[in-house]
Amino acid sequence: MNRCVFIFLIVSSVLRSQTDSLQKALLRWEAKPNYQKDTNYILNLNLLAEALWKKEQLNDAAIYSKRALALAKPLNYLLGISNAYNSTGIIYWYKGQFDSAIYSFESALPIFIKINNKKGVASSLNNIGMLSAMKGDFPNALSYFFKALKIHEENNNLGGQSGCCNNIGIIYKDLKEYDKSLVYYHKSIEIDTKQKNTLGVSNTLINLGVIYDLKGMPDSAMIQYQRSLGLHKQLNATTGLSTLYINIAKIYLARKDYGKAEDNFKAAIENSKINDERSKAAEGYAQLGALYVITNKLGPCLENLKRAEALANELDATLIKKEVAKAFWEYYKKTNNPVLALKYMEAYANIKDSLYSADVRESALTTQLQYEFEKKQLIDSMKYEKITAKKDIELADQKVVLAKERTTKYLLFAGLAFLLIIAFVAFKAYANKKAANKEISAQKELIQAQKGIVEEKQKEILDSINYARRLQNAILPSDKTLSSYISKHFVLYKPKDIVAGDFYWAESVNGITFIAAADCTGHGVPGAMVSVVCHNALNRALLEFGLREPGKILDKTRELVEETFSKSDSDVKDGMDISLCSIKTNADKKVTVKWAGANNSLWYFSDSLFHEIKAHKQAIGKTESATDFPTHELQLKEGDSLYLYTDGFADQFGGSRGKKFKSKKLQETISELIAKPVAEQKNKLANTFESWKGTLEQIDDVTIIGIVL
Repeated sequence: MNRCVFIFLIVSSVLRSQTDSLQKALLRWEAKPNYQKDTNYILNLNLLAEALWKKEQLNDAAIYSKRALALAKPLNYLLGISNAYNSTGIIYWYKGQFDSAIYSFESALPIFIKINNKKGVASSLNNIGMLSAMKGDFPNALSYFFKALKIHEENNNLGGQSGCCNNIGIIYKDLKEYDKSLVYYHKSIEIDTKQKNTLGVSNTLINLGVIYDLKGMPDSAMIQYQRSLGLHKQLNATTGLSTLYINIAKIYLARKDYGKAEDNFKAAIENSKINDERSKAAEGYAQLGALYVITNKLGPCLENLKRAEALANELDATLIKKEVAKAFWEYYKKTNNPVLALKYMEAYANIKDSLYSADVRESALTTQLQYEFEKKQLIDSMKYEKITAKKDIELADQKVVLAKERTTKYLLFAGLAFLLIIAFVAFKAYANKKAANKEISAQKELIQAQKGIVEEKQKEILDSINYARRLQNAILPSDKTLSSYISKHFVLYKPKDIVAGDFYWAESVNGITFIAAADCTGHGVPGAMVSVVCHNALNRALLEFGLREPGKILDKTRELVEETFSKSDSDVKDGMDISLCSIKTNADKKVTVKWAGANNSLWYFSDSLFHEIKAHKQAIGKTESATDFPTHELQLKEGDSLYLYTDGFADQFGGSRGKKFKSKKLQETISELIAKPVAEQKNKLANTFESWKGTLEQIDDVTIIGIVL
């Protein structure tokens, strides 16, 4: 299950104060007689409760909101009652007590309608919509969100519009309407950017990443997650962080990087404990259990799935139940238990059918069409608003009565069940204690043994990759070799992982120096394997086939790469982008430079003026309607400079706003360095890259070659 971040809409009718000043104000009121009948005192209690739950001090916040509700009811102070219900609902939401949260929001809704507090009405509608979505009731959730969005549009409440658009996008994601989902996410980001709501932007970036992942674009998804992670750390925010860790873990899981996937699932579970986010903990346990099925860690697998199942049932979280059932199904298949495997397979199929049936999708579409019609035809109709408000009040009153009756019954049954449980626990305690101690000892031994196996396997993998790095470094020309070809040069080479898809290549034949910067598909181990194929093809084109024109060399290299990959039964479309030039110094000290490029351009400076030759828009590899690579010839002189590069530097995210560095900025940076020695140019570029990247992850290999003629 791909998880998104819902956006809360918060209600407050006065300016917010700091927690300490609000507590001091309470003390001043409590020194007065009959302070409990002062509506300003009740208002202050609600503001303090709100300030505390915003700081994630939920237990303290609950004390003040309940006190405000108890004092406001005898006075029939409607604003105080509605705000207290709203805060109480949000506190229950954070704690994962969804039924209590729904009761609180449904209690606040008719009162907000009665006092014509449209912001409060919209907030209650939005929050009920979120809880409906958690229960898998997508059409009902959409109905609430569109009603809330309409109110925010009427009142020009940008913050409310942003939150509703984000939440509507999540529902369309769950209905697999990904294009509609993207429309509403981009609306939300546009509004939050105008408001400079960085946390709102960061949370919606998580949701964007989910859509890219679902559309089969995991690299694009990871970019959005890394941008969001950078903003969250910048803000020191924990809300939404559990969801972010889970989504990042899923990318690693798809890449079969099980170690990083496990680390991120565990980080999500740990972060959920900070805010008592039980729904996030449930999902983390479910995903960790599913991972352990894949990696055959069947002991901890069952333990995590049982925790997830208990929490999902307690929360009545339909989406999480679906994932738990699927994981149990896989677990019992692997442990040869066909009876339980069939049971969970049927449970998974039933939940999935109920969530994504044609009736559900049709109902959701009807909800959107109804919203569009009402927005155009009835937005200014006071009669419509009064009728709607009256019906909502009657419906809400009925729900309040039913909810209270239901709560009373639950309490009676719970009390009886509690007494029975105490008797049973007392009877079984002694025997269970002995059995538990024995089981714990066995589990500790198993965990230690598994830990040793994992550490040993990890060491073997790292040793293999490090050896591969030594092999890859062996095909790169040494600095001594490059200096014998070109006296003034630098190579900035920063692989993203231990091994790289980028490589640089140089040869000298009959006084002509050939040099290239190349970027093969991917990075890490897959990219490195492609780089070996492409490097070998370049060598053959130059040395075996005797080609000297850069364009002809690239034509032959493409042919050889295609020939190599065609031997596979799979349709391999990997290849290479490259910038290749030949350099020959003539007797009159004029320098003839010939160049050809596949997707990567050439930058050069002559008389300190910048010039660029655009690349041929075609990769080295399997290409439909392939054309020959053209060769460009330049007549330069001593002191002019050339720069060959791959796209890793320009594409790196960083800076204060988490954006790409971009080619234009890289060109400007190099323009400021051309008069400096090549060693200083390299150091300055390396420092600029690290400063820009900051705490964000490097997203690609980086290669820049600078040459002074």
